[in-house]
Amino acid sequence: MRSLRVKNTGFKTTARSCLVLLFYFIVTIIMSPAYTQEPGLGHPTVTLSVNNAALSTVLSELERQIPYRFAFNSDLIKEQKPITIDTRDQDLDAVLSEILNPLSLTYTLIGNQIVIQKAVQPGRITISGYVMDSLTGESLPQAVLYIPEQQISTYTNNYGFYSITLNKPAHFNIAVSYLGFRGAHKSIAALSSATQNFYLSESRTEIQSVVIKKDNPDDNIKKVSPGKTDVSLERLKNVASFGGNGDILGSIQMLPGVLAGLDGRPGYFIRGGNTDQNLIQLDEATLYNPVHLLGLVSIFNSSALKSAYLLKAGFPASFGDHLSSVLDITMREGNSQEFEGDLQLGSVISGVTLSGPVIKNKGSFFVSARKSTIDLLFKPLDIPDYFSDYTFYDINAKLNFNAGKKDRVYLSFYQGRDKTAYSRDSSLQNPISYGLNYGNQAAVLRWNHLFSSRLFMNTSFIFNRYFHEVNAREEIYAARLYSGIRDLNYKTDFYYYPTLRHKISAGINYLYQTQYPSSVTDIEYDADSSGINPDQIPRKYARRVAVYFGDEFRISRMFILYAGARVPAYFTNEAHFIQFEPRLSFMQVINPSTSLKLSYTQMHQFLNRVQSFNSAFPAEIWIGSGKNIKPQNSTEVSIGLFKNFRDNMFQTSLEIYYKKMGNQALFREGAEPAFNSNIDKMLVFGEGKSYGAELYLGKNTGKLTGWIAYTLSKVYQQFDSLNLGNSFPFSGDRRHSLYVSASYPVTGHWRISSNFLFASGSAFTLFSETATYNPIYYDHVIGNETPDMNRHNKVQNNFRLEPYHRLDLSISYKSSRTFKARLLETEWVLSVYNVYARKNTFFAYCSFDPVTQKPVPVQVSFVPVIPSLSFYIRF
Repeated sequence: MRSLRVKNTGFKTTARSCLVLLFYFIVTIIMSPAYTQEPGLGHPTVTLSVNNAALSTVLSELERQIPYRFAFNSDLIKEQKPITIDTRDQDLDAVLSEILNPLSLTYTLIGNQIVIQKAVQPGRITISGYVMDSLTGESLPQAVLYIPEQQISTYTNNYGFYSITLNKPAHFNIAVSYLGFRGAHKSIAALSSATQNFYLSESRTEIQSVVIKKDNPDDNIKKVSPGKTDVSLERLKNVASFGGNGDILGSIQMLPGVLAGLDGRPGYFIRGGNTDQNLIQLDEATLYNPVHLLGLVSIFNSSALKSAYLLKAGFPASFGDHLSSVLDITMREGNSQEFEGDLQLGSVISGVTLSGPVIKNKGSFFVSARKSTIDLLFKPLDIPDYFSDYTFYDINAKLNFNAGKKDRVYLSFYQGRDKTAYSRDSSLQNPISYGLNYGNQAAVLRWNHLFSSRLFMNTSFIFNRYFHEVNAREEIYAARLYSGIRDLNYKTDFYYYPTLRHKISAGINYLYQTQYPSSVTDIEYDADSSGINPDQIPRKYARRVAVYFGDEFRISRMFILYAGARVPAYFTNEAHFIQFEPRLSFMQVINPSTSLKLSYTQMHQFLNRVQSFNSAFPAEIWIGSGKNIKPQNSTEVSIGLFKNFRDNMFQTSLEIYYKKMGNQALFREGAEPAFNSNIDKMLVFGEGKSYGAELYLGKNTGKLTGWIAYTLSKVYQQFDSLNLGNSFPFSGDRRHSLYVSASYPVTGHWRISSNFLFASGSAFTLFSETATYNPIYYDHVIGNETPDMNRHNKVQNNFRLEPYHRLDLSISYKSSRTFKARLLETEWVLSVYNVYARKNTFFAYCSFDPVTQKPVPVQVSFVPVIPSLSFYIRF
């Protein structure tokens, strides 16, 4: 949808109308009556064994064991069928419910009498509560609750809360499942609304176990969003990764439709979008660069994570400001029952994790810290032509407190930083060196409040900061670049569950953003220069307000529709923009193992990460929308067929998508950003298009588990002022990608895991004279014309790197023992990154041959093979 610059009262009227509607919605549902729960009979226990006995006989037997008398109408008792029951030492409440509920009778305690009468079914009853870990007390988001009597399901929100409202049921069952946990089942006598919490225990694989079943096997069939993938953190531990146990970002990059940035490229590309178009959240805080060690390690410590899911399509209205995807990650809350922790010692990363109760069953703490050790390993080796002196660290911390039955408070913190340098000792005339320094920081304060059994609220105050600094030197010339972002974010979200057929969400979000778009170029290298001082950079300020509303409507057992809309408004001193973003998703359950899903989404993005088209090194400049920069926009249509086989042993899916993106930004030809300049005047704008097909085959049970993901896609861009107006491939365009991940337990202690990646080479721009250089080959000529060799910059992204492929391997040995009544688990993990030492290109740049004095490309490869050894102890 086209962006609108608003300079009159139209915007104020529209915004005021949205706020009035939201206020009316909030007031209406808050004023809805909360439920009340009748008092029970205390906890007397009874033993009863009868066969085809009259109800009056059963009640007389009970009177002899309890301090109460029964009062009832004799005609009401005579009408009932004979009763058979055999129970020992059970609560009186439970026994009476088992006897009276099937007879449509109810009871009330008045003084010392239990009055029995005909049950009057309420119009509606609501069962609500939390799904939690039985060992730690942590809430479990996205847990699935299934009601077999009605063959329908629902799931908890991001805070583990659920609500089920039914019309006049006398009795029903709830089955609960969660990734990596044993399921639970509860039979509910639905006489009145009540609170029902579920406590699940972790599903641990025994040494002698043969069959492994870690996931909710039919979640892909039941959930309405076609592009949503829940990440099993238990399964993640069995995926081969660099530096030890499973890395969540590495696993995300192995999914269909996701193209990894690969060696040295931060982030990933989703369905033709750039890496900055992916929203990455940790406890609701945005993190702008998700990797350590130039993409080999993610900033997400697997020991610190509780849950995660990826959205590629079918976005709820609550998400916005990014065009391509959402990776939503929740940090662990800590064990509120007892103290626990783990220690990691490794050749790449070492770290420690601790958690425990602040007040038992009321509050807990969690803290986890990691530090790189690869720099200590590589420094004595003095390997030439590779990055050296690389160091990074990250810290995760969280406090949570139950402030009563209706309130919970959380405080989360994250900080991470990377620092490295590269120098190349080469015989070429112009050796080059780089320095890179970047980091994320975030703090989040959240408050959960339960207004009633049907209305849940979350309010969050969020601070996050990101900076990126690059230094480059070639002989006496040097360039420095600094770019950064600081966000202050407030949001309130409401979740309303009027019936089991409707799941309504609404909210408001305010963002105040400070941008540091800057770079500087020095004519001569100055060894005494201290670099860029961020406090001296001209800042830009922006405000964004967004309101949204959505309803997941279960039309019938076979059809579910999600409809919603988001209205963001963006303000700077130069311009104002207001957008309208409709969201639609539809699911048809064809049979219990098959579903068809469709989605339509419009999105807008106000922040751009701009990178020069002829730069292969990951330097970046972040700049927001304004007078000369309109917001990015996208329209995406996706359709997918999801099918499970052999009792959910195999999951398969085929998804087809088309996406159009507008107001994409690149630097104009010959533009060289300079300090204190107006960078937006150096940009040109165009559009991008992508389409493709994604195939997934996963095996969830049995000894051998894993998946195969294949993506066929095409992504191209068109700018009127670049490439003579002809379209050219996007730098993230990779026609084919194939990922294979497998895990196999050789014995009860030993496990072997592997990942294989193949992707077509990425496109970039270099001088046309370099076409004959072996490692880099000429890909195509735009249109029917032969490019003008004297004006090589006419043809953008006219070269491709060689195809990328790599095999990673991991072997682990795990054991456990009991020490002083505490379970201790130890694990050794040997990982090998790039087993067959493939020299994949990290980046390329132009230099000059000292003999021919002609430009030649210089290909820089990452370390070809990296082994790592890690040891874990968990207590």
